[in-house]
Amino acid sequence: MRTTVQRTRERNISLRFGLARNSLAGWVGILACAVLFGGLVSGALAEKRSATHAAVEAITNEDLRGHVAYLADDALEGRLAGAAGAQKAAEYLAQQLAKRSLQPAGVEGGYFQPFGKGYRNVLAVLPGSDPKLRREVIVLGAHYDHIGRGEEGKSRGGVGQIHNGADDNASGVAGLLELAKVFTLLPERPKRTVLFAFWDAEEIGAVGSKHWASQPTLPDHRVVFMLGLDMIGRLREETLTVFGTRTSYGLRRLLSEQNQWVGLRLDFNWKLAPNSDHYSFIERKIPALLFHTGLHEDYHRPTDDVDRIHFEGMAAVVRLAFWTSWTLANQEATAGFRDESAQETPETLQAMFQRRPILPLRLGVVWSEQEFLGPGVRLVEVVPDLPAARAGLRPGDHLLRLNGQELHSGPDLLRHVMTAPQAVDLVVLRPGEERLLQFRIELSGQPMRLGLLWRTDEAEPGTALVTYVVPGSPADQAGVRPGDYIYQLEDQPWPADETELKKHLQTAPKTIRLLVEREGRLRNTPIRLEALSPAPLDKAPTGDKIYSPPRPAPTTSNNPPAKESQPSYSLAG
Repeated sequence: MRTTVQRTRERNISLRFGLARNSLAGWVGILACAVLFGGLVSGALAEKRSATHAAVEAITNEDLRGHVAYLADDALEGRLAGAAGAQKAAEYLAQQLAKRSLQPAGVEGGYFQPFGKGYRNVLAVLPGSDPKLRREVIVLGAHYDHIGRGEEGKSRGGVGQIHNGADDNASGVAGLLELAKVFTLLPERPKRTVLFAFWDAEEIGAVGSKHWASQPTLPDHRVVFMLGLDMIGRLREETLTVFGTRTSYGLRRLLSEQNQWVGLRLDFNWKLAPNSDHYSFIERKIPALLFHTGLHEDYHRPTDDVDRIHFEGMAAVVRLAFWTSWTLANQEATAGFRDESAQETPETLQAMFQRRPILPLRLGVVWSEQEFLGPGVRLVEVVPDLPAARAGLRPGDHLLRLNGQELHSGPDLLRHVMTAPQAVDLVVLRPGEERLLQFRIELSGQPMRLGLLWRTDEAEPGTALVTYVVPGSPADQAGVRPGDYIYQLEDQPWPADETELKKHLQTAPKTIRLLVEREGRLRNTPIRLEALSPAPLDKAPTGDKIYSPPRPAPTTSNNPPAKESQPSYSLAG
């Protein structure tokens, strides 16, 4: 029987690409349209990826369970750093690495790097295959220590009892062992060197990773990236939290594109804090990611046991970790560290959406936002000196149709006005008039063909971050939402600025396609752009009265018209 995550993965692939998961031709077809960090997938990389899928299938729930069950057994007494249980765990890890024929990367030709009060990092290396890139290192890390019997100040309940730490962090260690297995099964080693690092003494301040960062056991190599796994065993609602995507360029896009093989929902958290081993590298200006499935009621309690681990979800996280690290290890070039990431927080992101944008007053009306049972949209104000006022619209008018389309709400009106061409026809019901009135109005400004506002994101070059979507607009009807990232327009990179975008839309077909990402999931989004053209005035519906406003009396410099101050609007067209 297929698992939930497997079904999700198959559904995502088939829906997005219309291909069968178990068809080799299907995989190649997917690869042809996949996009990677820095550009389209090359043919050679596509072939290499296809050959790699068999190795990825070696990640199994059973193997993950076996590793977690050993590490989180009472016999290891909570793996307190420096204690007998942690020593036994370290020996187990070294045996597993030797079983995979991975080269030791500790001191004196062994797998261990001793430090402190009997602590030991466990290290193994897979040398890169490229003569130029093999001196660059991708570090994959997870801490294997826990809090023993729950010392005072560490335990959240049950001091003196064994805290097995199945999720924290036997889950991450098991995931890293599976990554090591997959990398050794590849038909070809990656271009860059990969270090598998099992850190000790993380629970007392990430001491093991800090020690290695200050005294690396690969002194003639340069670390270009780090990916950490910490508490990946409690996946809920298919959501994986990813920290560190702002520490380099294009990481959100890279993860989203690799996630198409997995189908998780990614929570890109902008918070950077010294709460796991990834931070030991960020402090040294090395880009780093942390995968984490979230805290829970068993965190640092004796109840964090193997029977509560979600192995199916764990396997999905490990697959994403593999595709991400494999891609980084094979890129021709890696991006550097972003210093700005240290000042960016979740609040920074929220501030981008707090201010409601000021939309151009193309028509110049204000309508009631309260529920209105009458026909159309009832105006409560008409802004002086704007198209609606110049055409003769008045407060109290009910706008029934615009360019032949029924109006049912304020957002409905807004959508048509913001995306309409320069001239529109309005059919109006005016209290006291026996017949409907029809107005032809020349709108101000230019139409918004998409109906969205966006901004560039320096951390994600060549993309657009959507900050506002006009209700009812083509973008809104296509399902685009604030917070979405747009990666491509008609198979081309997103335009660099508003001018370039407008130029493209002027000659675009009636339907365009956007590659949109939300929560790490990509979808090709078709958007219909055709605007509603006004009907000729001589074809007004029977019984309608065609209205022409009286010409205003000319004014002289001795008697200028009184100017009203512009009111404050909740919604304006």
